[in-house]
Amino acid sequence: LPARWRELVTTTLGRTFRGYFAGQVVLALILSGGQLLVFTVLEIPYGVLFAVLIGFSTLIPYASALTIVFVSAILGVQDPRTGLELLAAAIAVGQIVDQVIQPRLMGSIVGLQPAWLLIALPVGARLAGLLGLGELLGLLLAVPVASCIKTLADAARSDLDSPDVKLSESLPCPAE
Repeated sequence: LPARWRELVTTTLGRTFRGYFAGQVVLALILSGGQLLVFTVLEIPYGVLFAVLIGFSTLIPYASALTIVFVSAILGVQDPRTGLELLAAAIAVGQIVDQVIQPRLMGSIVGLQPAWLLIALPVGARLAGLLGLGELLGLLLAVPVASCIKTLADAARSDLDSPDVKLSESLPCPAE
């Protein structure tokens, strides 16, 4: 890479990936805390364990849904009503975190609008699957890679728009 781009690329990659994964941990803690509160109010047996398990499974995209179903099925074997309560409560808290908190938090961390976050995930999964890297890895890397691409594209656009570089100066003048 040219010298002027090298530092920008390395700092962008480091900042974006660090911020994204730190944001994911913060979201897991928020989800665990919310579920812990709701499970305690509902007097779900082993609520602390289940809240932490479901919360930290969000570090892997789409894994929390499977964990919620698994945990509610375990409780449902002993008491179907408790299993359904846990299922409904976990889905409700998860939706609040996913629809209200996550887009704002992750958008501010990685610098992408929420709509771009929703586009980046399936595109990243599909592209990684086509490249033989696995869809799970594509899901994990989709948002930080999209953020890096946006940051570098913005920097390239600002370079082109800067007053230091004028198109008329960079083109040779025709002979008169």
